Formats: sequence, C-alpha cells, structure tokens
Amino acid sequence: MAKFTEKSSWDGQEITYTWLPTSDIKKYVPVAQVYGVCIDDEGKILVIKDKRWQIPGGTPEKGELFYQYRYLAMIIKINPTQPDPATGREYERKFVSFDEIDEYVKWGSVGTEMFKDAGSLSKKL
Repeated sequence: MAKFTEKSSWDGQEITYTWLPTSDIKKYVPVAQVYGVCIDDEGKILVIKDKRWQIPGGTPEKGELFYQYRYLAMIIKINPTQPDPATGREYERKFVSFDEIDEYVKWGSVGTEMFKDAGSLSKKL
C-alpha cells in the first residue's frame, strides 16, 4: 500500500486528494474531509449522488476525535433514506461493484488505490 496524491477541481475549487494507507493518522490531524468505503456482504461499495456520485463522507464535526476517522464496521442494515442533518437534502444511493467503482467515483489514481486497498482489507474480514 502506497501514499497517492492527486489534484482535481470540485465546484471550481482546486482540491488535493491524498490516500494515506496507514493506521497512524495522528500526524495528519487536523483533517479537512473524511470519507467511508462502506462494503456490503456482497462485496459492493455504497455510493451516494450529491452533484455527482461519491462515497459517503464530509467535514469532521466539532468534537470528533481523530480515531473516529478510520475504522472498519460491518453493515447489517440499510435504513430508508433520511435527510442529511447538515444540508437537509436526501441523496440517491446504491451499491456498485469494485469493477465499476471508478465509473462512479472519479478520483483518479488516488481513488483507484484507495478502493483497491479497501477491497484487500475487506477480504481479510
């Protein structure tokens, strides 16, 4: 697993995506944005549609601790769509295979490596 960084734009702003395949994230705090690779029991990844398809995530909430940014959890139930507490909007969502994830979440080499690493980790569970 290697570190990958790539620049892109989102709504007219230049952003930098960085994939840090490490469990020691203390040196990277503060974190500006976090995302979750949510994998179901069929090995598919949850994607949501905001302005474009992406994985669930957002800005860390005030008081959130750094160790809450990266963890593994099993999805046991998907509830009906609810409005996002931060925006009030409801997002379309679905599960897609690892083979098609790059067609939905267009994060270039950073996304490809991140999803590859997530797939490897999920097989170990």
